[in-house]
Amino acid sequence: MVSAKHGQVPWWVDQSKDREGLPCCGKKDCIPVVSVEVLQSGEGYTDVMINGEFGVVHERSVRTIQIDCEEDDPVPYVCLNERFHDTQGKWFDCITIDSDGNHRIKVNPSCVICVDIPVCVEKYS
Repeated sequence: MVSAKHGQVPWWVDQSKDREGLPCCGKKDCIPVVSVEVLQSGEGYTDVMINGEFGVVHERSVRTIQIDCEEDDPVPYVCLNERFHDTQGKWFDCITIDSDGNHRIKVNPSCVICVDIPVCVEKYS
């Protein structure tokens, strides 16, 4: 699996907490993604599009983080579990890599732990 492990991600991802207050990365995989679009929130869940894949995640898993874009690269990150099982007990990978080398993420609450979206803020002197 292609990923950035704990300590190899930007500070703002490395310090991110999941909805239960635990580190997002920790022993989980965190990867930079091309795009994240938040579509709708309600009743504890958020509709999102990650790298063109639509799905629903826990509302508290999605957060915007203010960063200084002169010092940090404003690339969104997603922290994932490796696998999940459905109601019949069948296991699925949370991320695969297609033939073009693109990350294909299963966007659902069982896979997506954190979605960290950087927002650039101006640094005032």
